[in-house]
Amino acid sequence: MSWLRGHLERLGIVDSLWALIGGGVATAMILAVVTVVGSVSGYSALDLLKGTLPSIRFLSSTVATGGVTILALMVTLLGLSQSVDTELERVHYRRIQQIAYMASLSVATAIFLLIFLSVPVERSDEIVVTYAEGVYYGVVVLASLLGGIMITLVLMLLTAVRGLLHVVAPTLEEEPSE
Repeated sequence: MSWLRGHLERLGIVDSLWALIGGGVATAMILAVVTVVGSVSGYSALDLLKGTLPSIRFLSSTVATGGVTILALMVTLLGLSQSVDTELERVHYRRIQQIAYMASLSVATAIFLLIFLSVPVERSDEIVVTYAEGVYYGVVVLASLLGGIMITLVLMLLTAVRGLLHVVAPTLEEEPSE
């Protein structure tokens, strides 16, 4: 694990290994559920796609809203960090930066998926049936990535809050060891 941590630190990623692993595991679990459904093709893929569209649209909208909210909260956290009497470590600001990057990625991915889903599949002709399998798997992969990104974001937020609590109220909680 230390070699992976070293590579991540060279990329500028600090204290996020367990968050990235958590998001990766969540994405893999969601994709595993899809494989349990089995392979689909033609009209069955189109039917599955039509059935999942409302929930995928809702997920995408929720992720976009959550990502924008997290970005706004990071600005608030920066203001709070400036008003703290103690000197915060550089790693605190790196954590905020990483969370902002991940939130931006979630918003961009969610908006891309929403735009992609704005195509009226319900009114499609036979041509769409040909591509339904690829579209179905593409939508499922993007949705599982959104889920993994959000779980990663939550775990990154937890790390940032625990680190801030360690500085502001050191007796409240010990710094998480990784």
